[in-house]
Amino acid sequence: MTYALSFLQALCYTVLAEMLLGWALQKFFHKYFSIKVHGWRFFLFIATASCITLPYLWFVWPYFLHDRLMFLVLGEVWVALVEGVYYIFSFKMPWHKAMVFSFLVNGFSFVMGLFIFK
Repeated sequence: MTYALSFLQALCYTVLAEMLLGWALQKFFHKYFSIKVHGWRFFLFIATASCITLPYLWFVWPYFLHDRLMFLVLGEVWVALVEGVYYIFSFKMPWHKAMVFSFLVNGFSFVMGLFIFK
């Protein structure tokens, strides 16, 4: 499989995984996260966040970080921080709740991806 096809597969998986956990967090922890966006816009914002950050992680970051462990750690933290800032504005959340939300959904998709794409 080419690198571009692997990227598209990972992007689809990431969007679905983050939507799934994002929905669960919104549904079961709505009092904590107090997300002000619902319905299709909620899912669109999650998909957009992944579509913004994942290309950078796959196509830009590898040019700067050649150590695999450093790439995984710094890349995932960068993605979660950027998406957290995006969620502050799109979901109208306080910054600390947006960061928790972002780190949870990104951590979930990362860990699940380790099992699925061995």
